[in-house]
Amino acid sequence: MHNLAFYMAGDKNIVRSAIITFSSIRKYNGNYPCYIFLDREKLSDMDMKLLEKNNIIIPAFSIEHNFSSSQKWPSEVFWNYKAPKILYQMGYDFSIKLDNDILCKKKLDLEKILPFNDGWAGIDHGDRVDSYINKDREFYISEFMFSPEQLERNYTNVGMLSINNKSYIENNIWEKIIEYYDRITQKRSADIFFADQALFSFVECTSDGFTWKKIGEENNYMLHWLSRWDKQKEFDNASIVHYTGLKPWQRINKKWFRRHPYILKYRIEWQEFVINNKDFNWDLTLKEDKKAKKKSQKNLRSEKILLNSPIFKIWGKIWQFKHKKRGNI
Repeated sequence: MHNLAFYMAGDKNIVRSAIITFSSIRKYNGNYPCYIFLDREKLSDMDMKLLEKNNIIIPAFSIEHNFSSSQKWPSEVFWNYKAPKILYQMGYDFSIKLDNDILCKKKLDLEKILPFNDGWAGIDHGDRVDSYINKDREFYISEFMFSPEQLERNYTNVGMLSINNKSYIENNIWEKIIEYYDRITQKRSADIFFADQALFSFVECTSDGFTWKKIGEENNYMLHWLSRWDKQKEFDNASIVHYTGLKPWQRINKKWFRRHPYILKYRIEWQEFVINNKDFNWDLTLKEDKKAKKKSQKNLRSEKILLNSPIFKIWGKIWQFKHKKRGNI
């Protein structure tokens, strides 16, 4: 086994979904250590019990900087970028950062994923860094002196980020995260940028002294893109599925069904994996709560009925026609 740890950071709301993510990693890859960076004082006794039961560790750490929430994400998401330093001090050469809306479906090819000669590895998101500065373009260009070349660079999606901890530290990534955060928030609100993803992209595009390794998108297969409505083969081949957009433990409402009906197909594996967990229903309510379990089962039946109904087939055809006409698919 590689000298590697998996981790994520966030607030108390990620505990149950984090357990599922880490459980799926261990199912296919062995009993790697898994760490969660959050404020233990804000956790309930049940949260602590569940983490301990699943051998997910809250390490001893401190954050020497105050962050605020950014858009809909809590301030703790920025702690993700201190974690590689802490894990390196704990003796780990590599760390893999995961979002809590990820499900591992197959064994990871760590020889391809780990950045042995680079700072980190991840999928090419397919968008330029330029896409993040459009809301306040003049401010960003004047503040960071972005060159046209830097703005043209594609960025890494940080939902699954494989990190060479030593290289990360040597290139002062955590310090740059703090610097960039302060430079933005001294003049603007943290809500101006897309939380930890955008901030990392800004650091990434302006750090010219090292390289990052591009890996196949099967290692972070993102589901919310409209163009993936018929990509069942790619979904089946993915090692890691990233449920961006609607989370798989959230019930589908009319808004989401209108927006992306085909996402119904891709929730089945999540639901089946979680149902086999001893503690949780598919919607992350506790099985020991009989009322919650009954409601969860009812909602799951409703989803399956909808997926196989004439409504799904008819709206699916309308949805395809509409988005093909718009050039979205």
